[in-house]
Amino acid sequence: MKRNLISLSTLDKEGLKYTGSGGVVKVSKGSLVCLLGDLNPSNLYVLRGCTLHGSVSAANVANAEPSKTDLWHMRLGHMSELVMAELMKRNLLDGCILSGKKFCEHCVFGKHKRVKFNTSVHTTKGTLDYVHADLWGPSRKPSYGGARYMLTIIDDYSRRVWPYFLKSKDDTFAAFIEWKVMIERQTEKKVKVLRTDNGGEFCSDAFDDYCRKEGIVRHHTIPYTPQQNGVAERMNRTIISKARCMLSNAHMNKRFWAETANTACYLINRSPSIPLNKKTPSEVWSSTPADYSHLRVFGCTAYAHVDNGKLEPRAIKCLFLGYGSGVKGYKLWNPETRKTFMSRSVVFNESVMFTDSLSTDDALVEKLQSQVSVQVELMDDQENEVVGNDVSDSVPDTVQHSPPVS
Repeated sequence: MKRNLISLSTLDKEGLKYTGSGGVVKVSKGSLVCLLGDLNPSNLYVLRGCTLHGSVSAANVANAEPSKTDLWHMRLGHMSELVMAELMKRNLLDGCILSGKKFCEHCVFGKHKRVKFNTSVHTTKGTLDYVHADLWGPSRKPSYGGARYMLTIIDDYSRRVWPYFLKSKDDTFAAFIEWKVMIERQTEKKVKVLRTDNGGEFCSDAFDDYCRKEGIVRHHTIPYTPQQNGVAERMNRTIISKARCMLSNAHMNKRFWAETANTACYLINRSPSIPLNKKTPSEVWSSTPADYSHLRVFGCTAYAHVDNGKLEPRAIKCLFLGYGSGVKGYKLWNPETRKTFMSRSVVFNESVMFTDSLSTDDALVEKLQSQVSVQVELMDDQENEVVGNDVSDSVPDTVQHSPPVS
């Protein structure tokens, strides 16, 4: 320093703050400690460091000897101030006082944590005011319809979910347009806000231009923070958990995940939800209570009515795959033709899974050996599988439809 004395008014003009306690004065600017001084017997604060001559005009505090507190802080492996204070209370640190500790940049480098996520509550006042969307996949095994991805769209107000099963990420934009046109026509309302992550399927120029043209406000998450899209992420986890349980219970091949997840969404829309004060999404969406009388055990044995002749059997044994979209009937899979069809005249044996019933027909078992797995195959706990709802190999569409809205 050029002078032996420092004017406090000069420090004020430079925007510096000074505090004194415990015989130590500290001069700081923001969170950066610039100067430290100790009180001597003459009641003067003597700055730590040394006086520099020449053109140097500031004390080089960084090169000063570390204080006793900083020395113990480093000896103890950069112990936190809270724990050091406990040791100081026991007089185990040789008269060390916590007030003289400097800002430790190495603690920031070594201990810096991400900011805690607070519970976010959207004060939506009506359906379609706020919509969440997320793409999930790819699946290790494609569905029988060829889908590897699942697009889930959730209404924040009612928590109703619509699944769309896609063969490629590139089909996301087309699926969203299809859903938007359908839902706005049925409700006579407009989608106002759409929340997604920063995936390329949601951030393409075509997607952004369409939302801008339609007046849809976009909300994005910060990269690598799926917590900010928690509604969609938790919905995906719930869907897969249900699908995994139903596949295991029915002893079905993983390639039936398509129909399994579609049925899981159908049931989630009719299940009480805590964010809705234990009301069901279907009830909040349509203001009518859900009907459960038509529900059956997924994957059980079903006998569909047929009329193939006077002396032919009046029923065929099928696999129950869920509920119809836009039609009052059940979706069944014929193991002989390997195709799905809808039927309302069905007799169910809910106590016997379809794959278990095959043990009574050895010929059918041999024919279906390559299509149906008799062993329980648990879905992978890493959520990298997707579910679809079309098991026909001849379906050319890349977007498979979700359950009905009503």
